[in-house]
Amino acid sequence: MFSEYGNESKKDSLVKKTKKSGETESESAKSSITSATSGLGETVKGQFGKKVTQVLEDQGKMLDKF
Repeated sequence: MFSEYGNESKKDSLVKKTKKSGETESESAKSSITSATSGLGETVKGQFGKKVTQVLEDQGKMLDKF
């Protein structure tokens, strides 16, 4: 019975580590997208620039929901 508890504890710990790692990666990706959006917004002009900016903003919002 004790060994089952130990396995559950290890499983919980692994789940927490994985969740924290995912959150860290998500924040890093969002930061990169935000940086790219602002950089491209100033560099690329016209309809293409607007479309690229919109796509990057949408991806950032998706990461917020993820």
